[in-house]
Amino acid sequence: MRQGSWLRVFHESLAVIGRIAASAFLCTGNLLDASAGLAGYVRAKNALRCQDENPDRCIEGCTSLIQSGLEHDKNMSIAFNNRGLAFGLRGSFDRAIQDFDQALKLTPNYAEAFRNRGEAYRRMGQYDLAIQDFDKALQLDPNHAQAFNGRGNAYESKGDLRRAIRDYAQAIRLNPDNDDALNNLAWLYATAADRTLRDPAKALQYARLAVALNDEGNADDLDTLAEAYYANRDYQNAILTENRALALQLDLATRLKFEGSLAKYERALKQSELCRENCVTAQNEIQYSIQ
Repeated sequence: MRQGSWLRVFHESLAVIGRIAASAFLCTGNLLDASAGLAGYVRAKNALRCQDENPDRCIEGCTSLIQSGLEHDKNMSIAFNNRGLAFGLRGSFDRAIQDFDQALKLTPNYAEAFRNRGEAYRRMGQYDLAIQDFDKALQLDPNHAQAFNGRGNAYESKGDLRRAIRDYAQAIRLNPDNDDALNNLAWLYATAADRTLRDPAKALQYARLAVALNDEGNADDLDTLAEAYYANRDYQNAILTENRALALQLDLATRLKFEGSLAKYERALKQSELCRENCVTAQNEIQYSIQ
């Protein structure tokens, strides 16, 4: 299981809003016309900022919309949802949850807000609450692939690996290009604590698909692929792949973690080479004694 970036959650949520909302909240282009007047221009500017991935700008824009008193409930719930996402970008998940709460008070059938609150609870380690919210999101939108993926993460964190596998697989069925779910399922099949659930061949299959979707530009996907090669005892490819992951821009904690994995693969390759040498020597000695 990979935690995944909150920025990705932010972008996914905005994409969902863009697909389903008929709200004027997103129809800002016409308001930028001077004929809309100063109030319309200011409102449009705040609406755009309320969708900005810079958390400070997003929070400022959403707060201005919320405090204006001019938005109807649906727009207000979107503004609270987006501001919650921005607080998540800051790592303030408890504050994010407060905004998702407000979004759901205004729009009780807001599936995306349930999914986002579930993600926040999951990142705070409150897995039961996370699962409850993912369940609600899926009741409202049974085809929400990311909600299945998030619930799979929560189940995996709780140690319920069979349910996690089912949820990751369903996320992939709904969206075969969901590299996050592909990566999570590959990691689980490669590293499951319950060895009866390990499947190195499937781990390699799903990891390769995830890497291909990002054109080898995602370090986590490459790290998972390296682990999948390791699970298949292909230590040379594990080393090559981990080095590709390390060549990407990484924070210090991730780099240290990946370097630890690389050292593990290098030890495994050395041991396998020693084993082969010992086996060849033993076979030669046996053949010589027979002669």
